[in-house]
Amino acid sequence: MIAWNLGLYKALPTDMRKVTSQPFGWYHVEPFDDNARFNLFKADIGPDILEKAMALSGAELSTLGAQLALSIATLSRWSDSMDDPERYGIRRATLAHFWSATTLADLTEQDLSYLADILRMELTVAQLGVPPGDINGAIAIPTPLRVARTAAAWHGSRPGYSACHTDGSHDPGQAGLTPERLDRPICFLDATDRAVSRWYRARRATELAASPDDFAHFDQAARLIAHFADVRPVWAGAYADEAADWAVHAEIIEAQLVATQTLGSMASDEAGFLRMTTRANQRICRSREP
Repeated sequence: MIAWNLGLYKALPTDMRKVTSQPFGWYHVEPFDDNARFNLFKADIGPDILEKAMALSGAELSTLGAQLALSIATLSRWSDSMDDPERYGIRRATLAHFWSATTLADLTEQDLSYLADILRMELTVAQLGVPPGDINGAIAIPTPLRVARTAAAWHGSRPGYSACHTDGSHDPGQAGLTPERLDRPICFLDATDRAVSRWYRARRATELAASPDDFAHFDQAARLIAHFADVRPVWAGAYADEAADWAVHAEIIEAQLVATQTLGSMASDEAGFLRMTTRANQRICRSREP
């Protein structure tokens, strides 16, 4: 299970059957193709949420669209699991705004800020070993890896993507071997979660470096960038770039696992949270040394 939490498994049925006995045939992903099926299964994101999030974010910001999708999926899970969500501060109005929106302009600043905070919390407090939702009943992978798999599900279904054979294995004639090489993408199904995360970070950096002229509606894109581009775990402090690299590092997840298993809820235990934060920042600071 530690290897699963560390992102060392692929999105192939042979790997996922090690952690779930759930049959996959029932899990339909229309309008996406089978390249999305197992990526969405691992991300625990419904295809309807992904389709809507990408329609609102636009292809130019697909990586932030993946973040938006995971925030909505989390909010939906919270809302569905409580008899009286508003009593606990769950804003179901934001869900209604999301589903009725035709453009990102239909989401208020309060909606986007709230959704960004949800993602920030999910990145901060790992839900390791806990089924994240109702879609697949499998063990959750860490949040950064779920975001990456969500983006991979969308890109793997785009016209022209041909990095995988029909059985999900990588096609040597089409697939790249280096996740950061965006002009020749890897086969997402036959790649580990950590490799997909490397691809995601490279893709995200490229999208955020784009010129305003590259966006069909930059005024709306700017709002998504303002709220989601700097979302990172609370324990990361000021280390924005390094946080993405270290969020799924073995020693960070180790600290989260220990805190979760020995302290129960990290978020409510200040001493446990401080120890995890200190450990994370020590690792990040070391990576900054010349």
